[in-house]
Parts: sequence; structure tokens; C-alpha cells
Amino acid sequence: MAQHWPRPPVEGYVVEDLMALDVGVVRASACTGPDQWSYPVADTVLVVEVVAPDSEARDIDTKPHKYAAAGIPSFWRVERST
Repeated sequence: MAQHWPRPPVEGYVVEDLMALDVGVVRASACTGPDQWSYPVADTVLVVEVVAPDSEARDIDTKPHKYAAAGIPSFWRVERST
């Protein structure tokens, strides 16, 4: 059963040495408790970014390249339909 914890005090979760992200899936072994908001890149298996108008360039161009370079195997981007 999944555990749900309150949102962190920053925007999104943080993958160690990268940037805040909207949704991340990490291996269960990387979770140490409800106060944890940073996870090792090696334990991150999926990152989801929701494109926002104020961060569109970063969400579409910058973040996917950083996640790929870090070795995160899966990246999903959610965009508003026109």
C-alpha cells in the first residue's frame, strides 16, 4: 500500500544534485521516512513534470536533458492541450 505524506516545504520533490520535480517514483529502499524530501538519483526510476506557463522553457527544454544526463530511465511530461 502506498504511503502519502504531506507536501514538502519546497515546490515538488528534490532528486539529489538535480532540481525540484513535480512527481517522482523512487525505489522503496530509498525511502527513509515521512520527513524525507530528497532522494538519490540512482534510486529514481521515473520523473513527471507538469508544464506550467511560468516554467515552460525549463520544463520542456532544461529538465528533460538534466534527468537524462543523470541516468533517470523514464521521463513523462504533462502538457496542457490546446
